[in-house]
Amino acid sequence: MVSCNDQNLVYNIQISSVGPGRATAPDVVYEPRGLDLAMKLHYLKGVYFFSSDATQGLTNMRIKETTFYWLNEFYVTCGRFRRSDDTGRPFMKCNDCGVRMIEAECDKTVDEWLKLKDCSATRFKCGGISLGLSWAHILGDPFAAADCFNMWSPFLAGLNSNGPFQITKSPERLENPENVKESRSLKRVDPVGDHWVTANNYLKKLAILLADQAIDDRTLIEELVKKDNGASDYIIYGANLTFVDFEKANLYGLELSEYKPKFVDYTIEGVGDEGAVVVLPWSEDSADYSSKGRVVTVILPENEITELKYELKENGLLLKGDLE
Repeated sequence: MVSCNDQNLVYNIQISSVGPGRATAPDVVYEPRGLDLAMKLHYLKGVYFFSSDATQGLTNMRIKETTFYWLNEFYVTCGRFRRSDDTGRPFMKCNDCGVRMIEAECDKTVDEWLKLKDCSATRFKCGGISLGLSWAHILGDPFAAADCFNMWSPFLAGLNSNGPFQITKSPERLENPENVKESRSLKRVDPVGDHWVTANNYLKKLAILLADQAIDDRTLIEELVKKDNGASDYIIYGANLTFVDFEKANLYGLELSEYKPKFVDYTIEGVGDEGAVVVLPWSEDSADYSSKGRVVTVILPENEITELKYELKENGLLLKGDLE
């Protein structure tokens, strides 16, 4: 396996900001639900890999131009969070500050890079391209993230947008519910202030692991967050061993020149000590597609990886030399 730390693989890195092509109306705000606020320490990272057939005539400048129209429809993603003066509850001020775009080139082909697993790039020497998405979970769940990215397709194909609806609303003053019990799906963590990341650093590796038990605590989580107006910080992924099923998310809905991605990968940042198992669908357009095929990522504390690999090998789910 080639080391992902080889800095010579990726070069010509450029960072810029893009935003809606039209100004959003003044004083437009978006207030996340309690469940979204409980997710504010979690982030989704997605990478979409396309072959060279999909990129014919698609320049970096063209990609940037389409984002102006695409973000007219998803202007909330270009805002910045503030806190209510009355309650301290976070809300999004839709001020068109934009999203960060990172461009880069790579000396590997798409097929070579896919073998490196945990990395992402932009332009490959074969002419292929990868488009990466970093999504704050407070904006919505994995299905919302995939739907947002998929809606880029018509703009990449040439559709223009007239801009967002002119909606204005203010943060709501919420009543604090009484006698709310604790949720097993939620773990309170030390306050992080307005720097919404967890302090832990975990090793992410591929493995095969399935879970079949789940509890639905969404209503209870909403009540807990309302009780203190979103002031407390929580984790949900990894509060207990968490099974995250992406199989019904339309991860392969983004198209370039009517070509679907060759491969799509998603992972989660900010996972707690108990870990998470993420199950992704396999591309139906793949030559080796099987309805039983899955891509599974296990996210655990580093000191548990060795034991997990041993158990997988003992059960014939991991070949000697894999993930070494």
